[in-house]
Amino acid sequence: MARGRKGSAIRNKINLLLYGSQFTGKSTLAMQVALLKDENGENYRTLVFDCESGGMDEAIDNVVAQGASPDDIYVIYTQSITEIKQYINKISNNEDLYELDENGEETDDIVLDSHGRPFRAQAVVIDGTSVLKMTAQNSLINLSQKRNKIKAAKSGATAEETYVMVANAGMELKDWNKMGTIAQDFVLSLMSLPCSVVMTSREKDETISQKDGEGRIASVATGKKIPDSLKGIEYNAKMIFRMYADEETGEICAFVEKDRTKVHELGEVLVDPTL
Repeated sequence: MARGRKGSAIRNKINLLLYGSQFTGKSTLAMQVALLKDENGENYRTLVFDCESGGMDEAIDNVVAQGASPDDIYVIYTQSITEIKQYINKISNNEDLYELDENGEETDDIVLDSHGRPFRAQAVVIDGTSVLKMTAQNSLINLSQKRNKIKAAKSGATAEETYVMVANAGMELKDWNKMGTIAQDFVLSLMSLPCSVVMTSREKDETISQKDGEGRIASVATGKKIPDSLKGIEYNAKMIFRMYADEETGEICAFVEKDRTKVHELGEVLVDPTL
């Protein structure tokens, strides 16, 4: 269902993608959103999706040491796009969140913030979108392997032939199309949330396809780094910073690749950046 609101009711919110190699401050900067204040002077209640299995622990400790309340930060450990999407829907529908038991099942206990109120996220942090991409691809590869196993059985293949067909199974064109649809739906649902969103991603070398001297198509690195993340994420994020450590000073820096908020100039380098 479509939603509408007056221009006077629109509030600016952070919509930021941080990417880079390991140990470049992505998680640390992302978690600073928990130190931001709302109109009542209270720290943002922040829902964190830790896809790196504990990768956010130190960053959370840092913001708590700077004044954030641990009760205003709720962490979900998951590598599933489907599970995160369920929480996105809860936020969109203003629903209560429930404590999880050791098996990841919901209990009857509502998650409360530092004031004893039902937890309502004002910021969402997704640490490790590269992991979400990888797990989604692995799931589709497993599906392709099952398809090949069925095909082998129907064709009367030997055990050895079946093994080869299954072992060599990869994502087919329809799988790549499905992957694109899953990623786009996920990213757009994130961007439509009524709260700030900060995401992190690893980086990879950008490549282009071109013909070699013998007319064969090969992937060639352009020398540029790009996010190793879900398809379409760089088009929908309002701000994109590439995080890196200065080789000479060792200082953590952020290179501004995109900023629709017009706060920073494209190509600007932020030294020791903060939210």
